Amino acid sequence: MIELVSQLLILAVSLIALALFSHFAIGSIERLIELTGLSEASAGFVFLAVMTSTPEIFVALFSVRQGTPGISIGDIIGSNVFNVGAVLGILGMLGYLKMCSTEL
Repeated sequence: MIELVSQLLILAVSLIALALFSHFAIGSIERLIELTGLSEASAGFVFLAVMTSTPEIFVALFSVRQGTPGISIGDIIGSNVFNVGAVLGILGMLGYLKMCSTEL
């Protein structure tokens, strides 16, 4: 019974923390848009790239620290290079299409 209560308490605290940090992240993205003049889509792509790369970076750090650098090298080459390349490619295509469009 105590284990169930403690797990429910951890769940509640985690959900509250998730709500608070997501509110903070959205506010930070809005300030980034205002400061840099990026479009909402561009800022969203940058945010998505950072958030999807963060777990792989931590895996790489922990694997190097534990003496198994092969895991980190494969992880970095496989995931991070693809994430950054995909985001830059999409931003490049969207920027190119926006630059070539004409307004009537």
